Amino acid sequence: MSELWALPASWQWSKMGDIAEVVGGGTPDTKNPGNFNGSIPWITPSDMAVHVGKEIRGGSRCLTEQGISSSGARWLPAGAVLFSSRAPIGYVAIAACPVTTNQGFKSFVLTDDIDSSYIYHWLSSAKQYAEALASGTTFLELSGAKAALLPVPVAPAKEQRRIVAKLEELLSDLDAGVAELQAARKKLALYRQSLLKAAVEGALTAEWRRQHPPEETGEQLLQRILAERRARWEARQLAKFEAQSKAPPKGWQESYPEPVKPDTADLPSMPQSWVWASLDALIAQGPQNGLYLPATKYGTGTPILRIDDYQIGWHRPRAELNLVSVEADDKATYSLRAGDLVINRVNSMTHLGQR
Repeated sequence: MSELWALPASWQWSKMGDIAEVVGGGTPDTKNPGNFNGSIPWITPSDMAVHVGKEIRGGSRCLTEQGISSSGARWLPAGAVLFSSRAPIGYVAIAACPVTTNQGFKSFVLTDDIDSSYIYHWLSSAKQYAEALASGTTFLELSGAKAALLPVPVAPAKEQRRIVAKLEELLSDLDAGVAELQAARKKLALYRQSLLKAAVEGALTAEWRRQHPPEETGEQLLQRILAERRARWEARQLAKFEAQSKAPPKGWQESYPEPVKPDTADLPSMPQSWVWASLDALIAQGPQNGLYLPATKYGTGTPILRIDDYQIGWHRPRAELNLVSVEADDKATYSLRAGDLVINRVNSMTHLGQR
């Protein structure tokens, strides 16, 4: 209780065991079909994980009379506050009707002067206190005795109801604001896609092209790039032969890896001076995979860019990147240079950036 704050004069810190009966749950033999598919609502933490809203009426399965009698499950009255006590700790809901739970709960049947919604909102923010009281090696679990020790700020009954009314009014406004932001975000995403589509199809620069005929067409530019690409490859191969004191073998140029040609069958038509090309044809070297390092290499050295460090339109400042110890050869191979394109190829395709 030493970490708790001072309350108004008419309030008092108490414990959940002082204002409620702590009730556990139970699970009958899951291999016995006679224990399930009855009419008794039965709730598990898995049900709470997908539940939306303050009140809950049941879970994905129901018990039979045999099921409840052969387990530790107990009836909880409407208004009881359900609190998951393991895997994970902290799911909260109010029973909208009489229900039962499995052993993953320590639920609270409140005294008459304590408002269920008031306790619901308090417990929704009290996960840290519950976890501090929990124990376990595989996963944390809050026992019934420890659940009874959970601190709770007890306000006068009428004030509890006023707090709930005002809080839910503000939360409703907040939810509406979040919904509006999400809708706006979707619209922005659609606008971004349409803008990018117009850009790559030439619609954004159509008027400019009419006034500025190209000095070099896309086809001419591509041919120049391909010629430079092959020349660089040949120079690297000749350098290797020279380093090995070998004469270039007959037909060595035939091993040149031609860039992949794009399949344009389903691609949109392009402006007259443009041409489709594969990314393979345009890159000077690569693609280069990232560098994987064990945790022991982290802490000092060179900044490393990871998946969580960038997204489209955002990147973590260099000064905030993790540091790693890298061998000189790896540093030369994997270092990013100005203008390099970075694309994440696993977990999410929303990550794309430019060095």
